[in-house]
Amino acid sequence: MAKRLWPAAGPRVPSGWTEAITPLEIGPCVGSCGTAAFLKKRVIVSDIANDPLWAASPFHQEAALSYGLRASWSQPLISKSQEVLGTFAVYYPGPRIPSECDLQLIEGAGHVAIIAIEGERSQAALTRAFEDLRKSEDQTANHY
Repeated sequence: MAKRLWPAAGPRVPSGWTEAITPLEIGPCVGSCGTAAFLKKRVIVSDIANDPLWAASPFHQEAALSYGLRASWSQPLISKSQEVLGTFAVYYPGPRIPSECDLQLIEGAGHVAIIAIEGERSQAALTRAFEDLRKSEDQTANHY
């Protein structure tokens, strides 16, 4: 299992927040994303200021609050082979409990992210295999 997450975020997430948590350790009480990756389960934190997962990591809690983040929902991205590929997180500026629709959206976004990551990995593996084959053919041709 990986030990760290390397956050990437959309334009609406404060860049200082992303920088403050890079890299993010994976563990049982490391905010929403670190915990979701560790448990391989969705983590819903409706109020970062009052949640034990965040209180156990005061640096992360203080940083999140300083950037105006109050709610955090994190969906782990798990491969077909049960490998943690990362997490998909949503942050809100105020305390918030997800609706059933919110939960479906985060799960759907997580599935799309898994497809994209696994597709990229498959393409990279295919490219490497073709490069290895080409090198092998070149070496064989040079021996004759």
